[in-house]
Amino acid sequence: LKGEGPGFSSFRLHAAPRVVSFESALQVFMELFDRSWYAGQLDAIKQSVEDPDYADHGETHVLEVVIRGATLDPLPQETSSRVRFPFVRLWVDGELVGESSQFRGPGDSSKPIWNERMLVMPQKSWCARLEVCEGSTEYDTSVRCSCALGTEGLWNTAMAGRFVLDVPLLHQAEAAPIQVGTISLAFRHWDGQPCQEGESAAPF
Repeated sequence: LKGEGPGFSSFRLHAAPRVVSFESALQVFMELFDRSWYAGQLDAIKQSVEDPDYADHGETHVLEVVIRGATLDPLPQETSSRVRFPFVRLWVDGELVGESSQFRGPGDSSKPIWNERMLVMPQKSWCARLEVCEGSTEYDTSVRCSCALGTEGLWNTAMAGRFVLDVPLLHQAEAAPIQVGTISLAFRHWDGQPCQEGESAAPF
């Protein structure tokens, strides 16, 4: 503001600087760097570098994995073919998807039958790992053998219809992994229907 005229000296009034409280500044900062801000930045980066062939186009694909049964050979240090309550754990890209029930008979524990299924969303995943474990309690469990499969290949094959694989199971010996059995698995595109109580997912 400038004043001029008789009796007036030239002067200029300047607005005082605005003082912002710490709480107000913190609120602005949090609004800028909240979850939505990060999500927006990550989406922008993803769109810039993502291969269009693997992009998520809004469709949710679900792969049905049926753990049918296994044939378990004795490990090198074992003299008996008996296996303590075997069960199967399924991992996808290092994350646990689920596990089957423990096989407690009737029948030979070295040839367990489960006929249980798990559902997996395979989009953008790389590796499915199945571990055959044994043990009676959560704290008395060990991994006996395992196998690994590429989820992209499984999904592409399942799109053509249900298929069954007998996959070698490997045990990490001192020198190198050795085959100690096979696991029978079935795969298909999930039809959205739940298993009824008492119904097996697929015949073994």
